[in-house]
This record gives sequence, structure tokens and C-alpha cells, in this order.
Amino acid sequence: MPGSSSQQTKKKDKGNLTKMLQELEDNPDSYDGFNIEIGDKNMKKNAPRGKALHTQSQMFRYAYNQIEKEKAMQEQNKNLTFSGVISMANDTEIIKRLTIEVAFKDLTITLKGKNIHLMRSVTGKLSPGRVSAVMGPSGAGKTTFLSALTGKAPGCIMTGTILINGKDDPIQAYKKIIGFVPQDDIVHGNLTVEENLWFSARCRLAADLPKPEKVLVVERVIESLGLQPVRDSLVGTVEQRGISGGQRKRVNVGLEMVMEPSLLILDEPTSGLDSSSSQLLLRALRREALEGVNICMVVHQPSYTLFRMFDDLILLAKGGLTVYHGSVKKVEEYFSGLGITVPERANPPDYFIDILEGIIKLSPSTGLTTKQLPVRWMLHNGYPVPMDMLKLIEGTEASSGSESNGYGRLGHKLWIT
Repeated sequence: MPGSSSQQTKKKDKGNLTKMLQELEDNPDSYDGFNIEIGDKNMKKNAPRGKALHTQSQMFRYAYNQIEKEKAMQEQNKNLTFSGVISMANDTEIIKRLTIEVAFKDLTITLKGKNIHLMRSVTGKLSPGRVSAVMGPSGAGKTTFLSALTGKAPGCIMTGTILINGKDDPIQAYKKIIGFVPQDDIVHGNLTVEENLWFSARCRLAADLPKPEKVLVVERVIESLGLQPVRDSLVGTVEQRGISGGQRKRVNVGLEMVMEPSLLILDEPTSGLDSSSSQLLLRALRREALEGVNICMVVHQPSYTLFRMFDDLILLAKGGLTVYHGSVKKVEEYFSGLGITVPERANPPDYFIDILEGIIKLSPSTGLTTKQLPVRWMLHNGYPVPMDMLKLIEGTEASSGSESNGYGRLGHKLWIT
């Protein structure tokens, strides 16, 4: 007996994955957590049935075979967890994902039959590999902005230009590589977490993509979103208890991540989550951004730590007017140049939104009103100013004439539309 156990230990220490798989097929009970008989046609009568039938053993075999194809270093294999194997197997797929840059100019959305602007004169761009946050008070057109980017504005008239990678192509031409996560849950409550993701992958990934590749995509998403502990748990319904709210949100995001999008748009993915759950979700999205994914999301009341995790900020005022669009690191510098300084121990995004909501009044020393902030942004960048907003220019010109911040004095030509 001691001799046989020592021989078994030596076999487990071998780094050859092919030999290990052969051992598993010969003796399924030699390794914990593996059951090669699952999925075989010649099952024993006491084998699992129905929902108990699981493809996890197949996933392990596919992952290990993929690593063999990639010629992974043998000395590293024995120290790798399954998640490490999955991440290594996907390294070569990163460069194949198409990048999308979305540029929009003078984007305006008006209700049909009414002269009511939901969004007005919004100009900027979303760059691949960056995570952008859209913030603003209620009625600022944040969700409308996301709908416009995806080419969906029912009951509205949309004017302006949207360029995809510098080309005037319709956004619908890229729908297969654009993911959209709505506010409402779109998960199936009677399925497990893994079944939800696997169902989405089979429906949305290319039909000719080999099954091992699809398995690796699903496993990468599960690991990236931290859903390993609940992968076999039911999502849950109103009648049946399931996973937590934070985990449910991550499953919603995962349904879009399995399609490996180049542009991922999320509508309030952190609403209802605590700070730690929001950070966990955003870390997963930042890992996607490192692969070149262009990510844009609407966020409400982020903590300062969460706010600093974003790359860019789009701050909208009521009526869908842009107040700021640029790097998160420079937003406080820009507003301090206008005489708006964030008090100590105040969260910058909350402070700016309170100003746009009218809860906090601007100091008379700034020479600005809340309604003049969008015009001030247009003047700062040389964007066209709508005709009916000309009456607001006098105050902004007076304040900008004495400007001496890091951005310098305004020298842009005033455009009037």
C-alpha cells in the first residue's frame, strides 16, 4: 500500500497534461473534482441525470488541451489554477478583437412633433481601451445618450454626426460586436449562473466557433466577474431565492461579455450595489478595457474611489447639454479654473451634480450661473453655440476674459448656429 501511494504521488507530480488526462480516463476517482464518466453514453445506472449532468469535466479537458496546443511552459503548469490556465489559453485571442472608436459631433435629439430637446449639441468621442462614465442630474439625458450611441431613439428625431472609426457608417452595421446592458435584469431566474452565460454564448457567438473556444470564453467571464463560488447556483426569481443582488448584476453584465464585444454600453450597472460590489464589477470591466474594449456606462453617486477608477467623464446638465467631457484626472482642474473649487471631504462628482441640480448655488465671485456652464464648455472648446443660448454668452465672456487658469485664455472663434 505505501508503495502504491508513492507511485500515485509521482504520477500527480508529472507535468505532462496528456498523461494526467490519460490517468483520469483510466481511473476517474484518482483526482478530486473530476468525473470523466459524465457525458458518456455508457453511463452507469446511478450516474447523475437531468440538471445534475454537468460539463465541467469537459471544460477541464478542453482547457488543458488548449494549453498543450499553445505549448505552455511545463514548469508553470503545475502551479497554475484552473483560472490561470484559462487566462493563458486566451492570451492569443486578445489581439483579434476589433477596436471601435465612436466620435459624435453636434448630437441633438428632439421629440417628434414637439420642440423639446432631450439632448443638445453634444460633441466628443469614446476611445477604445478606456472606461467612460456618464453622469448628471435627473433629466440630463444620460440614458438617451446611450440609446443614441446604439442608434436607438424611438419617437425622436436625431441630428448630428456619429463616426465609427472615422467613417460615417450606421451603428447597426456593428451590432454583432456591440453589447448593451440595460437597467432591468435580463437573466433567466430558473437557470444557474453558468447556464445563463452558456445560453448567451451559444446564441451570440459565431456558429462555426469550436465548442472548446466557447467554453474558454464562458470560463474567462466567470473568472473575471468573480462568479466561481455561485456558478452552479440558481439566479432566482420572485418565488425562489437565488444569488445576491450584486452577483445578479454581474451575471447581467456577463451575458454581454460572453459575446466578446468591442463596444460595451451599460445603463446604471452599479445602481443598488454597495461600494465593494461596485468596485468588483468595475475592476472586471477595466480588465476588459485592457483588451481594447471601449466601455461607456451611466453611473449614479459613485464613491471617490470608484470615481477615480474611470478614465473619462461625460458630465451632462439638464436638457442634455455637456458641462465637461474629458479625463477624470483633469475635471477638478477645469472647474477650479472657473472658480468652482470642491470643498475638503466632499466627493467631486456629488458636488458637481448638486451644482447642476441647483442644490448648491454658485458663488457670485465666479460670475457664472448654472445655466451658463454648458455655454462655457462650448466656448472653451470652440463648439457651435445654439442661437437661443446667445443671451447667456455675455456672462461667460466676461468671466472668461479674466481667466488665468492652466487652460489659458480663450482664443477660440465664436461660432453661432
